This record gives sequence, structure tokens and C-alpha cells, in this order.
Amino acid sequence: MCHQCQRNDNGRVVHCGGCSRRGERKRYCIPCIKKWYPNSSEEDFAEACPVCLGNCNCKACLRLDVPLRCFKNRDLEIGEDERLEHCKYLVNRLLPYLKRINDEQVSEMKFEAEKEGLVEFEEMEIEKSNCRVGERMYCNNCKTSIFDFH
Repeated sequence: MCHQCQRNDNGRVVHCGGCSRRGERKRYCIPCIKKWYPNSSEEDFAEACPVCLGNCNCKACLRLDVPLRCFKNRDLEIGEDERLEHCKYLVNRLLPYLKRINDEQVSEMKFEAEKEGLVEFEEMEIEKSNCRVGERMYCNNCKTSIFDFH
């Protein structure tokens, strides 16, 4: 049975060599390898699977706090230059998504302004929710967490 999809009808599977050496039997089917780990080859999985590498993104492993525990006690010494490079990288990777979210919110505000008969959406008074720090709002219909960075 595939560790990722928990199915045994998806065709051929690759057995992890690292898990086998530890007495475990983790297997991944080829469709899951291609879908969830496109930069890894079958040979990579035969040597060490994502569970061995601490990088598994299956539902069961994502629910575990094991990866967090193994990093809590490490004394990572990162220099200021390296920290700055990491920050630049994160901003560079997140910026397109944040721009898209902002564009969607601006278009929603323009639509609401037109609906209320306002000329500019900047004239709108947006009601702030009574949401404490760390608290999340959820859609009443689909229960999806509502994201808002304003």
C-alpha cells in the first residue's frame, strides 16, 4: 500500500531502502511520486523516501509534530547576511501571491463600491471584524478559513 495515498490499486510501487534497513516497509506508488514529488526520481525513493528525509507531505505525516520537535532544540547559528538572504528569498517567492490577493481584494472593493453607488472604492468604510489576534474566521457555507492580510 502506498504511504502517500493509502491505496494499493495505483500500479507499481517503489520500496524505500532507508525504511527497509530500519525494519519499516514504506512504499510509494509511481503516480504519487510524479504528482507529489516531481523533482525526485524512483531511484531517490529507493534510496530514501520523504519519511526518511523528514519531508513527507501525506496527510498523516503533516498531522504529526515530529518535524517540529526535531528542530526545536537545535542551536542554529545564522549570520545576519544569511538571514537577510533568506528574507529576500521569502519576499521574492511570496510577492506574486500577495499581489494576486491584493488585486482580488481591490476588485471586490470596486465591485462593492459600484453596488453602493460610490465613485471611488476608497470612499467605502470597511467594517472591521471582532477577531482577536490568532483567531481565525471561517466561511459559514464551506468552513474554509478566511485569509485577510489587511
